[in-house]
Amino acid sequence: MDKIDVKNLISNPNKLDELLKNATIDSVISYYRFMENITESEKNDNGLRHTIAAFSVRRFSYLFQTYGDGIWHYLLDVIEDYISDRLDEGEFFTPASNNKYLIQLKGSPEEIFRRLYLYFDEISEKMALDKCHMKVTFACGIYDPSGSADSVSEVIKKSTAAMHRASLASSCSTEIVFYSEEIYKSVVRNSIIEQDLCNAVKNNELIVEIQPKYDMKTGKCVSAEALVRWMHPTLGRIPPDDFIPYAEKTGFVIDIDMYVLETICKYMRKWMDSGVNPVTVAVNQSRLHISDPHYVDSVFAMMQEYDVWPNLIELETTESIAFNDYTSVTEILHRLHDYGFILSMDDFGSGYSSLYMLNELEYDELKLDKKLVENINRSDRSIAILRHIVAMAHDINMTVVAEGVETAEQARVLKDIGCDVAQGFYYSYPMPIERFEASVFGKIMSDET
Repeated sequence: MDKIDVKNLISNPNKLDELLKNATIDSVISYYRFMENITESEKNDNGLRHTIAAFSVRRFSYLFQTYGDGIWHYLLDVIEDYISDRLDEGEFFTPASNNKYLIQLKGSPEEIFRRLYLYFDEISEKMALDKCHMKVTFACGIYDPSGSADSVSEVIKKSTAAMHRASLASSCSTEIVFYSEEIYKSVVRNSIIEQDLCNAVKNNELIVEIQPKYDMKTGKCVSAEALVRWMHPTLGRIPPDDFIPYAEKTGFVIDIDMYVLETICKYMRKWMDSGVNPVTVAVNQSRLHISDPHYVDSVFAMMQEYDVWPNLIELETTESIAFNDYTSVTEILHRLHDYGFILSMDDFGSGYSSLYMLNELEYDELKLDKKLVENINRSDRSIAILRHIVAMAHDINMTVVAEGVETAEQARVLKDIGCDVAQGFYYSYPMPIERFEASVFGKIMSDET
């Protein structure tokens, strides 16, 4: 233990800051001891490499908020005591951060898988018995470094990458994933996306496409939605589901939203100058905007700059907007409505606050979540639920839009229950703005914007 040069570690502030983002100084020291123990163990075993696993408690934030600080620390003590008591000679374990653990075990990958699964299962049973059926599950990644030249830190990175993949599983049960090159490529790709995203607007790499929305009675295009795509110089076309989560995490989603809004305003101006009646275009707005006291003024100033009527712009927000200060949300949406913007609640049915928000906030449009539309063909119950949602929306003077319509049967049912507008691959894929112009207006009117 005396081998660790803690003074040298602390004298390197950049390294220490990185390690302490999610860890205490004690866990940092424990982490370095863990690495040194592994190195020493490999020397004693004539260079034989042993498997390293990384694991974390799933639903970390939920459990902490639900059960409180006391029970959470009890769980951490149970994990450390339970696993430490079951290690064989030459095996090592350490907490690496607030919710990450590293363990080196001897044996074949299959044997280690069985051991870890047993450990996790028994810890879960103990917590359920001791703490009122508290449901604890784990995400674990395993990497077998035998035959590789990876350093200890590289081995840990790879087991951690597999752990992150396990944490993405849709079920809430314990998941154990073995590291693979496919996981490595995914981690590298995501790292590039996160690093390069901040330059995407500056380098003109973002592309705005439009997906038309159709009146279900007449079959005519009555509006559209602006969708952003990223043409990365080396990774190629990146769909929004791959980069928007990073944009929201870093706050860069605000710049992306405003870039899309300004792009649509430029085209709106061209359309009006060309003598056509433009259709309303919806632009997604992140809930992060609600934290900006200058947001409403910035949006309206953009309308004035391009001389675009606010009622040609539809601002889409999701139910997650309710996670912000509710008083601020109400005030901002009222101001936007007073300026003349059309307000749409996107992904209705995917959260828990929908009905309350519909009662309190001035939305003009209700956009059904894709999953509600997907369930149409599965049961009469799904159709009954949709019928009542549509009727409720009409009773409070809201237009109902169904997104993700992909089949003729879905379109037929939605039309029969009174849905107003539909959007999806059955009608049209997202398309470049010039193709949208040719399809809807009969001619291309836009130069390079």
